[in-house]
Amino acid sequence: CQARPDVWYLGDRQGQCICEFRCTEVVDLSARRLGVYRYGQWIVCSYSGAALSAAFDAVAPFDATVELARVRRGRRFGYLALDGKLIFTIEYDSADAVFSEGAATVSRGNRVGFINLSGEHWLEADEFGMFAGGRACFRVKGRYGYVNHFGHVVLPSVFLDVGDFRDDRAVV
Repeated sequence: CQARPDVWYLGDRQGQCICEFRCTEVVDLSARRLGVYRYGQWIVCSYSGAALSAAFDAVAPFDATVELARVRRGRRFGYLALDGKLIFTIEYDSADAVFSEGAATVSRGNRVGFINLSGEHWLEADEFGMFAGGRACFRVKGRYGYVNHFGHVVLPSVFLDVGDFRDDRAVV
C-alpha cells in the first residue's frame, strides 16, 4: 500500500492491501462493513470493496444485536441491513442508533414508538424509553406506564416516575 492523498486502504494482518478506496474518509461500521465518504455522501461497502448501499448523509455503526445500521438522508432516518437494503424506509424524524433488547425508539410527526425486526409499534405517547427486562416505559400527559415488545400496554400510564425493570420488578 502506497500512501496517497484521498486514498484509503484496507489491509490484512500481514500488511497486504486488500482493497483501495478513493475517498475522503473510511469508517469501520462493524459487521465487516465500512462507511466510505466521498463527494459529500456516505455509502456502505463490504471488506472486499463492493458497494452495498445507495448514498446517505450519515451512517451509524451496525448494531450487532439486530445487524441494522441507522442511516440519514436530509432530516429523516431509516435502517439498513447488512446486505445494503433498507429494512425501515427513511421516514422517521428521529431514530435511536442503538437497539435495546432488539428495539429502537423512533418518532414520526407527533407519534412516538419503537421498531424491532417484527415491524413498527406506535403509541399515543409523549416519550418512549429503552427496553430493560422486557419492558419499556412511556409517558402520556406527565404519567408513565410500560409496554412489552409487542407494543401492548402491560402497565397503564398512572405513575409519576418509573425505573427500569430488573428481575421482573421496577421501582415506580
